[in-house]
Amino acid sequence: MRFNETDFRDLIEIHDIQRDIGNNRSISIDHAPRIGVNIQQQTIDAKYIKVDFSIWSKDRNTLKHKLAGIFNVDSPKELTFSDEPDKYYLAMVIDDISMQEASGRRSNGSIKFIVPDGVAHGSTYKRFDNGQEQPDKVVFNLVNNGNVPAFPVVTVKNNAENGYIGIVNTSGAFEVGDRKEADTETVKRSEVLLDFRGDKIA
Repeated sequence: MRFNETDFRDLIEIHDIQRDIGNNRSISIDHAPRIGVNIQQQTIDAKYIKVDFSIWSKDRNTLKHKLAGIFNVDSPKELTFSDEPDKYYLAMVIDDISMQEASGRRSNGSIKFIVPDGVAHGSTYKRFDNGQEQPDKVVFNLVNNGNVPAFPVVTVKNNAENGYIGIVNTSGAFEVGDRKEADTETVKRSEVLLDFRGDKIA
């Protein structure tokens, strides 16, 4: 397990990770005129992840203070698990971290994380080289293999004309540069699409 760039491999021993299927749904209803109900609104709540763990240390209190400092964050941070290496959650600890002293130097406890946006995020990128070239654009068919809508993360490498870039999908558009510009001669240096140096900030 990693949280906020901290690897817990040498700090705790994880016994169980509880990740329920989906999230709790809140549904507002009213009674139908004759039979059944009418759905007024459906909202999906945050996701919760529970981790059962134990610590073993000669100085358990010092380790507990160290863990308290690691989990003391004021906004959700990346949380990853080794059995989901291609995904991460934006999470933070909720409720107190209860501990029970066991025999010897071992203590058992559980951590409960809240994932406010309620989803797991993919951390791997897929390369698309099968674009259909058209006179003034290249069209890609991207398939979201997740189970909720997601915006694509696009990286562009210019190998030729770079005076204008426009990206359009079904939910919006992004453009940078001058769409009316057409290069008439070959130059050695690339053009600067956005110049934020000195007093050139618009």
